[in-house]
Amino acid sequence: MSNRPIRRFIMVSRIKSYLICSICSEPFYDPARLSCGHTFCKECILTWSQDNRTCPHCRKAFNKKTIGKDLIAACFINDLEVACNNKGCSWSGILENLNAHEKECRFHKDKIEPWMNKILPPLKDTTNDIEEPIEGLLQKLMAMCPEKIKDMFSEKSSPVYNGLNFEDFGLQEDSEEQEMPRKKTKIDP
Repeated sequence: MSNRPIRRFIMVSRIKSYLICSICSEPFYDPARLSCGHTFCKECILTWSQDNRTCPHCRKAFNKKTIGKDLIAACFINDLEVACNNKGCSWSGILENLNAHEKECRFHKDKIEPWMNKILPPLKDTTNDIEEPIEGLLQKLMAMCPEKIKDMFSEKSSPVYNGLNFEDFGLQEDSEEQEMPRKKTKIDP
């Protein structure tokens, strides 16, 4: 719903139906179980209960006070694979680790240069499969602004440095080696 953090699940089609809220049709967010045993997102069932006092599945009556956290569903959801929400980042891992990763992600919008944020590739659709959004990115950046990229790898304070070497990405230090051969032209006398 509106105030939920974005979760980019990988291969959504493989998420089991019993982990999907029947109210919002998304994987449970803060799963809550009714006394009848049915589970929904807490926010969804609380919104539902403003106008209804019965379970959306079985129509058994329930009281807001009896809504409890579904710890088993929460564990299953936390084990689902997600992708980072930061443009340009190729990290993927289990949902339980997403918050920790995003705090340290070197592609977080507050940690990268504004000019770089404009040229990072858009987030990929992860509903069917995950692609590496950063694949070839450094080569593209190198072609556009080689000096800035070299500086990023040489400054230890840079968010991109992180112990990486310029050569780790197949980039060449020597810009002369990257030049394209010049086309020979005939000059008429």
